Amino acid sequence: MDLTNRQTNIINIVTVQEKASLGIIRTLLQEPISIPTLNREIDKLIYHKLIYQIGRGRNKAYALSPN
Repeated sequence: MDLTNRQTNIINIVTVQEKASLGIIRTLLQEPISIPTLNREIDKLIYHKLIYQIGRGRNKAYALSPN
């Protein structure tokens, strides 16, 4: 899978933070992004097993997959 610049930035944020919530990722990205767009990007990364979700609901965070 070829990663977009935005997806690479998301992975870098999750790597540095060890686990990051949607709000943290959105704040640390260097570009304005809507929450639905960010969710789509994260869903693609989860689908390709690059990151995984921790928790549910308001406690949801993302971490780098161990692969």
